[in-house]
Amino acid sequence: MTEPLPTDVRETAEQAGLGCHRRSYGATRGKDFIQRLDVFDHGIAIRSEAGVCLAITWPELKMYESATSLYGAVSHFYHFEDYKGHNFPISASWKNSREMAQMLRDAIAGVWVPDALQRIAEGKSRVFVHDPAKPAHQLALSREGVVFGTETLPWEHIKYLRLHDGNLIIKRHKKFRPAVYPSGKIPNLYSFMQIAQALHTGVG
Repeated sequence: MTEPLPTDVRETAEQAGLGCHRRSYGATRGKDFIQRLDVFDHGIAIRSEAGVCLAITWPELKMYESATSLYGAVSHFYHFEDYKGHNFPISASWKNSREMAQMLRDAIAGVWVPDALQRIAEGKSRVFVHDPAKPAHQLALSREGVVFGTETLPWEHIKYLRLHDGNLIIKRHKKFRPAVYPSGKIPNLYSFMQIAQALHTGVG
């Protein structure tokens, strides 16, 4: 999409201080909930099928990713969540959706990774999943290790962390069964992996 920015998108971005416009992406079907997504220096502006525009900055943005396979064809799905917990799904039918996802991963990581590493260096933890009603689902990173549910897996006990078949796999030394967490439930998954790998490498 290379046409000039619509007035409502431009004004929404200006009010939120999103900076310069970088790229536009759009839905290929009129019934998709999100019809347009514009990437700026400091976040995104999205427009719904109802014509409502919303800006989300990189520190506030949570991006979730999942994939399904049917008869060998893989479809990738994305949805976004703002700091208020509002969800904005992106249809698998979007043209250039994987290019868009990579651009957003890089932009989010550019903010989330250094901020998280600084917080962790100060002795704080970076929480990715927190639900007081479901403590077993908690996922966080700290200097000590990966907070996985109700326990902490120390970095020195972890052999590797990797993504495989829709899951985060944490293989531990002297443990036959790995710890497994659905990758589609982890916000900003690739930022999580970069932070975790940096902390794990630092211990190793």
